Amino acid sequence: ALPICGERNRRRRYQVAFSYMPQNEDELELKVGEIIEVLGEVEEGWWEGVLHGRSGMFPSNFIKELPGDGDRSALDEQQLRTGTKDTPGSESDGGDSSSTKSEGANGM
Repeated sequence: ALPICGERNRRRRYQVAFSYMPQNEDELELKVGEIIEVLGEVEEGWWEGVLHGRSGMFPSNFIKELPGDGDRSALDEQQLRTGTKDTPGSESDGGDSSSTKSEGANGM
């Protein structure tokens, strides 16, 4: 399912987790917190991306995935799932409140 998201999005956005000083001209300097657009994997452990209008290579383990458009749908699904899980609990809460109401009525 993930490759389809990648094709739909084409560009994946990641956040820089660790700063990186480039060792070669074709590498990007990464600063913590910057958002980088990933174009694709160049070789094992090295990705190509665009940062500040410059494209270049960088170590893939220095960045972390941003919850972008492609991932948001998956997150929504999780929330929906947990939401449906929570509904029985909320229903039982409703039951509890109605039982306390009836007790109150009995007390009167």
